[in-house]
Amino acid sequence: MDEQMIELLGGLLAGDLIGSAYEGMAGEGGRQFVISDSRLTDDSVMAMVTARLVLAESSDLTAADFADGYRECITASADKCSGFSPDMLMWATGSVEGGCMEGNGAGVRAAAIALVASTPNDIDRLVDMAVRPTHSIETMGMALILANVISELRLGVPAIEVRTALSVQLPMIDLYEPELFRSQSMDTTLWWTLPAALHIGLTASSYRALFKEVLFIGGDTDSIGAMAGAVGHARWGLRTMPRTVFGYLKGECNGPFACS
Repeated sequence: MDEQMIELLGGLLAGDLIGSAYEGMAGEGGRQFVISDSRLTDDSVMAMVTARLVLAESSDLTAADFADGYRECITASADKCSGFSPDMLMWATGSVEGGCMEGNGAGVRAAAIALVASTPNDIDRLVDMAVRPTHSIETMGMALILANVISELRLGVPAIEVRTALSVQLPMIDLYEPELFRSQSMDTTLWWTLPAALHIGLTASSYRALFKEVLFIGGDTDSIGAMAGAVGHARWGLRTMPRTVFGYLKGECNGPFACS
């Protein structure tokens, strides 16, 4: 199953991996893609459990199925993977209600669904069920934009056409400036990170260029990397992923973070 996850989500997982060691740091050029501190984070954990739920029986899934799967996975992984936010940890234990979060998890889950859903018609329904237990309606709407971008790319729509249409639907993507982004403090809301991830994913010429830009802007690099990497996966598959990243990814996916 881990090999299947790499095949289906490899770009997303790789983006999370390369960003993990630099999360919260100021952006910088010339960084190595993988170092000793690189690992898969909660973003990859949640993406993989989302994908497995969709692959199992998408026609019968409910929001409760997603919620149960997430709670089980968080409980099993929390001691191995410290990236889960306090809100998600409290939600998993029933300490707080869901339905109001605005973090990047909504985008990462939506990206995973768009990469594995068998037909575009399933995507809106699945994203709604996967995101609604924890995140706000507004954040779910943002996540759907990412999912639909990935779906269009999988259907063969050129990235430049997707980018042009997106500037009408999400005008803030045109406001993304790398230097401005680098100058801001850490922000983990989807409102802040999604325009950057979409811009990078749609304009990068290769995985190498995509990873460099994610590490250059800094901030929430693992989540931005995961979302941008998912867009890259829809564009290029795994053919052009740098060998070092791909090899490290295979080792991580056979490690402790792959919820089954």
